[in-house]
Amino acid sequence: MQGLRMSASEQARAIADAQLIAYNAQDMDAYLALFHDDAVLVNLPAQDVIAEGLAAIRAMYEVRFATPGLHCEVTHRAELGPVAIDHETVYTDGHPPLNVLAMYEVVDHKIKRIFFVRGGDIPTPSAPSSKEIDA
Repeated sequence: MQGLRMSASEQARAIADAQLIAYNAQDMDAYLALFHDDAVLVNLPAQDVIAEGLAAIRAMYEVRFATPGLHCEVTHRAELGPVAIDHETVYTDGHPPLNVLAMYEVVDHKIKRIFFVRGGDIPTPSAPSSKEIDA
């Protein structure tokens, strides 16, 4: 849509789709380029912050991207305003598929927050907190 102004929903969808491509390629640089420096990842419904800031997101996804057989497929999509919502199925070698709802809040063409609702027992990869990284 070069030359045309994208709506908030179109912008959110484009960024969510780009992150899926980078995720499946395990391309850390392309993945992180889609996030604000102070982006936050949150598990729902507990509202647990699992990563805050690019350094913590990098640390978390270095672990995730090293997982053998990692691949994500989107089975349903929706957009409303600056939020793209994906029903994702994450596959890894040796584990059953994990169903996830991921809600990507996009501000100024970058991901500001992701909210996850997970339907399975594969734990979120642990990453150092931003406080631990800054120390």
